[in-house]
Amino acid sequence: MNTDEQKREYLKTLILLYIEDEVDVREQFCIFFKRLVGTLITETNGVEGLIAYRKHRPDIIISDIWMPVMDGLHMVGEIRNSDKTVPIIMLSAFEDAEYLKKSINLGINGYLTKPVNSKQFEKLLLEQANNLRVEAESQMVWKTLQAEHTKSSHKLEAVKRDVTNISCYSCPYKPLF
Repeated sequence: MNTDEQKREYLKTLILLYIEDEVDVREQFCIFFKRLVGTLITETNGVEGLIAYRKHRPDIIISDIWMPVMDGLHMVGEIRNSDKTVPIIMLSAFEDAEYLKKSINLGINGYLTKPVNSKQFEKLLLEQANNLRVEAESQMVWKTLQAEHTKSSHKLEAVKRDVTNISCYSCPYKPLF
């Protein structure tokens, strides 16, 4: 299995939260996302997006910037107050440097302008999925290493006790440990 296939397979296991207020745009992107992700959650404004984020804890968030009730940047700011790691991709109909700057300051992982190139969008999603997969694998390796270290430490302590007991009773020399 090559790397792109691994990324696609992993992306199909993830939960994606997509927030977009324009019905036609949302419906088109939903068709695109449903082919790529395991679970798709959609909302129509930042408040609903924030509620959905707290309820479902999605793996990736994609949001429009301009929306009623609460805009995407405000929503991302609220999310970043409690979660600095969830990948967030912002969409905008504007190539405004100020929005891009605000998005970067909020720690977003991608910024695309509408109309979005589907190949570019898929590439960005696959990159985020790969980053999540690598992080999950790293955490598993870390937990395994910690468990092995703990197990080895316990064995070493047992050996030290045995050596100390042997040296105390059967040898006139001082213990090594």
